[in-house]
Amino acid sequence: MTLGTIYRDEIAAFTPGDATVYSKEDLLDLVQGDLDELGRLADEARKGLVGDNVYYTVNRHIEPTNICRLACTFCSFAKHDMKTEGSFRYTVDEIIERTKGDEEEGITEYHIVGGVDAALNINYYVELIQALSREHPTMDIKALSAVEIGALAMRHRTTYADVCARFLEAGASALTGGGAEIFAPRVRNMIAPYKINGEQWIEVHEAAHSVGMYTNATILYGHFETMEERIDHILDIRTLQERTGGFRAFIPLPFNPQEGTPMENEPEPGGEEFLRTMALSRLALHNFHTIKAYWPAAGLDWGTKAIHFGANDLDGTITEETIYHTGQSGLTRMQLEDLIRSEGRNPVQR
Repeated sequence: MTLGTIYRDEIAAFTPGDATVYSKEDLLDLVQGDLDELGRLADEARKGLVGDNVYYTVNRHIEPTNICRLACTFCSFAKHDMKTEGSFRYTVDEIIERTKGDEEEGITEYHIVGGVDAALNINYYVELIQALSREHPTMDIKALSAVEIGALAMRHRTTYADVCARFLEAGASALTGGGAEIFAPRVRNMIAPYKINGEQWIEVHEAAHSVGMYTNATILYGHFETMEERIDHILDIRTLQERTGGFRAFIPLPFNPQEGTPMENEPEPGGEEFLRTMALSRLALHNFHTIKAYWPAAGLDWGTKAIHFGANDLDGTITEETIYHTGQSGLTRMQLEDLIRSEGRNPVQR
């Protein structure tokens, strides 16, 4: 059985069955209640929906550029231009050179996301995906976020579906889940005023699903949003999943204050809030197979606890991720598998 076959088969066969469909009001009551009881309900839902497998991947994050014009108030990754210290913009050849030997290291997935850089057009990204597909034919390629797809569609005066179709033809199988942040306009205007809005983010993912790409979804929580706005965000994603079935995974991302940004002094949500939001996600998203605990965001201890609060994926070994600055170093495949087994679960590489 090849790597990922078990996961693909489970995704194909997944059905919510008779899982409880919680209302917004129910979710609001549950998430603000007793943490242990919330975790128990989420763990029961997880077991009923997807069993005891906990997935992970050996992946590399590829960031073609950190030049970005969006100026999100929480982001320290973006640089204004190539004259700014620490800025980068890689050619396709440079990226290919950096990925040589990835198969020997056990890497099976590329996660490509970066800045919205006016110097890089759709032809660049198509060429990059084609080159990666040619040099690494067995690699699963997730290419760009809805924000970048939206910017490319606007620049080239084409549709979201057209950009996604070109990426699919070039060799990408999926979009990443980034750029969702919080859909609520009140909050989005505070933290990411120049990004596509929440409705457009949904439209990009629906377009990707329509051409045969699967996608992931995220939320960036724990800053200025209310709990109702957090739940509304998750339920908007649930509604799209009901229409298309094109999402594979949902990843709750806690706000992480970054030095040098306008939000550097805002408090981060903390570990218990991570567990609450993980459990909320599992209970709200009965139609999602995978709820990921992105352990570099909350720390390995809290990430591990999350698999008892509804999560069934610890994401991966995380090679060269620089957008989400947490100070967390990567893990080897064996370390990740031993960790999952120590929690009484079955590790499965996807």
